[in-house]
Amino acid sequence: IRPEAAKTIKRLRDLGIKRVAMLTGDRRRTAELVARKVGCDEVFAELLPGQKVQIIRNLQRGGKAVCMVGDGVNDAPSLAAATVGVAMGVRGTDVAIEAADAILLKDDLTRVPLLIYLAKRTRSAIYQNLIFSVVFAGLAEAFAAAGLFGPVIAALVHIAGVVVIAVNSIRLAGSTYRAQPLAPSEPEPEQTEKESFLAPKLTPMQPI
Repeated sequence: IRPEAAKTIKRLRDLGIKRVAMLTGDRRRTAELVARKVGCDEVFAELLPGQKVQIIRNLQRGGKAVCMVGDGVNDAPSLAAATVGVAMGVRGTDVAIEAADAILLKDDLTRVPLLIYLAKRTRSAIYQNLIFSVVFAGLAEAFAAAGLFGPVIAALVHIAGVVVIAVNSIRLAGSTYRAQPLAPSEPEPEQTEKESFLAPKLTPMQPI
């Protein structure tokens, strides 16, 4: 079991993910033991690649979105079938990376909730920019039609609107994800995780 697996699932629940399932080709007894330890809601064991795809499609019924995280050759069909496929870039196979929609450049499962958090922030920023641009353009056109704006003022207003949208988007580069603190028996060394869209987070190299 990866040491960050249980922490990752807790963070996913903090972000509103209500159902976490494990799909594996391993034996059921082993899979159920792992699922209980990391906090999965359900487990599907002894699966072939085609069976994983069928389960993904069953989970998508009713318009539900499914995010699949995997790294092996057997995961590639499921990554392609999922609403969003996420491949582990370091340990992941070339087939899994090609089939996935997103690739984690660091082999750390805690990047999955961070990815979801940033995706939600990005979507919110897109909606904010759309609403602002429509309202701002509508008011500007109304003032121009009333003769309150000349060509120069109209150009300055247009530039101001573009600047506001750009600044609102740039805020995403400094997004900070604050995880809920874990129980005292499960200490978390880093409560705040900060990522930038412009550069990966670097860690000191460990001696071999």
